[in-house]
Amino acid sequence: IPVQMFPAVRDHDLHFNQISLKEKKRIRYKKVAEGSDREIPADEIVKGWQVGKGHYVVLDDSELEKLAARKTHTMEIVDFVALDQIDPLYFDQPYYLAPAENAGRSFDLFFAALEKSGRVAIAQWVMRTKEILGAIRPLNGGLCVETMRYADEVVKPEEVGAKHHVEVKQRELAIAQQLIDAMSADFDPAKYKDDYRERVLAYLDQKAKGEGELVIDEDWGDQPARAGKVMDLMAALEESLKSAGGGKAAARSASHRGPRAQIAQRKAPARAARTATRKK
Repeated sequence: IPVQMFPAVRDHDLHFNQISLKEKKRIRYKKVAEGSDREIPADEIVKGWQVGKGHYVVLDDSELEKLAARKTHTMEIVDFVALDQIDPLYFDQPYYLAPAENAGRSFDLFFAALEKSGRVAIAQWVMRTKEILGAIRPLNGGLCVETMRYADEVVKPEEVGAKHHVEVKQRELAIAQQLIDAMSADFDPAKYKDDYRERVLAYLDQKAKGEGELVIDEDWGDQPARAGKVMDLMAALEESLKSAGGGKAAARSASHRGPRAQIAQRKAPARAARTATRKK
């Protein structure tokens, strides 16, 4: 079935350019060989695989294309599996599939058969010289393919010391389950916002307008740091349960703060007025 593949998500990351403060110009990067200032043109650059110190096996794009030729333009379906058998850890990047010219009937037949089966199609193909694993599934009246990680790309919890190994107390577990019940809600993706991105964009907008000296609210949407070990786990659980109010809590359940992150209930921050304010 001839298809076209389109990204199913948008990149909303903030991308900054590097500027020379003295020269007032953008910083550009040149590809140069070690020990030389001459910029190397693209047609002189090949890929190298290091086999020893200072020793490389080189490959050009034509060689890689020949190695990948068998599946370059074909998504070859190898299995049909139940979606709930695939751990989300294996999913990477979603794309929409659309029928190419004159492929509408076969595309629609595949969609209908896949939807009725209740399964997803596992496929392999080559994209940018790499063999890709993916899961094709019906979604919102169309087809979506999720690229996937291979088994040897997924790190096991025990490799990084992340596996559960402490027996929990039943009373603590009961309170923790009550907290989960109190904060349970139907998943609504529109409910969750990138607070940092909104804050930076609002600040940049005011700064671009030259609206005088700006003050950044240091406490915006932040939680007080918790130093050291939590000594009274029951007290912490009960405090969180009380904060949840015994009902649906409009809060995020996890706040990532780097390698030593804490998992904590997070209250929704006030946004617009506190984003970036001007001194009066």
